[in-house]
Amino acid sequence: MLEYWYKEKRTLVDFRRGPLGPYFDGFAADLVAKGYSRQCGSAVLGKCCQFNAFLIERGIKTVRELDESLIEPFLDVYLVNTRTASATYSPRALAQSILKILFRYLIETGTLKPPKPPRVKKPYDWLLDPYLQYLHDECELTPVTIKRARMQVGSFLAALGRKVSRQRFKMMGPEIVESYLNRHLKDSPENRSVLGSSLRRFFHYCAAHQYAGMDFSGLIPPVRTYRYASLPKGMEDSALERMLAAIDRNTPNGARDYALMVLMMAYA
Repeated sequence: MLEYWYKEKRTLVDFRRGPLGPYFDGFAADLVAKGYSRQCGSAVLGKCCQFNAFLIERGIKTVRELDESLIEPFLDVYLVNTRTASATYSPRALAQSILKILFRYLIETGTLKPPKPPRVKKPYDWLLDPYLQYLHDECELTPVTIKRARMQVGSFLAALGRKVSRQRFKMMGPEIVESYLNRHLKDSPENRSVLGSSLRRFFHYCAAHQYAGMDFSGLIPPVRTYRYASLPKGMEDSALERMLAAIDRNTPNGARDYALMVLMMAYA
């Protein structure tokens, strides 16, 4: 499909070399499908060909080595002698937008993986990050358990608001922590037993590493569980009535079964 945009064999050879060479025909076809004019499409492909030449000079051999961090070094070289810029035109911004089109195509076709979104820095990361590392290195917990701890402890720390700063957290008294704990445990839809255990481990860690003035784990109320609480409570009355009605009491066996069922229902 490159032949739609260019006719000279030398130009086509330049396109079909290097790490991006195998993908330019598909990219050229995509530009046609999206309705790019010849002038605009040629400008996009030309800039991407220059980028490909830059990659070859950098020793990059496969597209798997490619990422968007290479755009800025390329522009530094490509625009080294360019001085034309105004309030309405920026060669750097134009080249950036063109290369973004190329990367978008490579991601859409599955050639490249989309970049991971940058992690938003939280005000409590100073405490949560080392704690999660401790769970991994010292406690040797599974990734699933550590992920759950990130959500549970992070949710609690987020509820503290401004009190989550390093100095304020260490100065917090038990009455403040208890009020936040009660509210957090009440509002949480999670299993309170699992959540309480996770927060107790966290407070033990904070006290041991002197992030907190004392160990607040004792402020978390225990969740009482009963050994047979998960067993079914029994059948509904309507179902029991249908079962009794289905027994033929006119036979000796039926009369016996009916008496057994009534006795079992009385002691259920």
